[in-house]
Amino acid sequence: MNVIYKTLVILIALVAHTSAYAAWEVTTSAESITDKAKKIAIVKNQAGHSFSIYQIPPENQVWGTFSLSDSAFDQIDSERPPMYWIDKKTPYNLSTSKILDEKYDLGLYQREPKWVNFIIWHGKVDEGVTGDIVDMVRGHEIFFKYYTVSGGDKYTSFTLKGSALAISEIIGINMIRATDR
Repeated sequence: MNVIYKTLVILIALVAHTSAYAAWEVTTSAESITDKAKKIAIVKNQAGHSFSIYQIPPENQVWGTFSLSDSAFDQIDSERPPMYWIDKKTPYNLSTSKILDEKYDLGLYQREPKWVNFIIWHGKVDEGVTGDIVDMVRGHEIFFKYYTVSGGDKYTSFTLKGSALAISEIIGINMIRATDR
């Protein structure tokens, strides 16, 4: 009886752990230039859109990519970048990153018709884990408002359930511990 009870407890713990991590997954892809493996934390929503987070060595900057589904006819407007926010926090308009990038060539923002890449965190652990990456591991949902080339705007969102474990794995920092107050 004791063995059955212990086995049941272990199974319940495994299922709980899997479901907490289920929305986010960590994948590995080879970088096109160096052929080095790069870990990517990714989540998809019901519309098929995705949001992913990855780190770029050697500076260890952490970037995000918001991508529209391949099956969506929409394209992201080149002049009006998306904005995003976590839960009910202040939105961040990616226009700021785009303007700084165009003015100073800082490499903060990249856009193609179906996706945008943007920097989330500078990656310098000695300067602290701060900003949106903290909200991404503590929050419940991330929302995106994007403008289409046809002139309209649309909204989509992604769960952040399981993001702390996935982000911790890709950047090699225990984000739960690093963001404790």
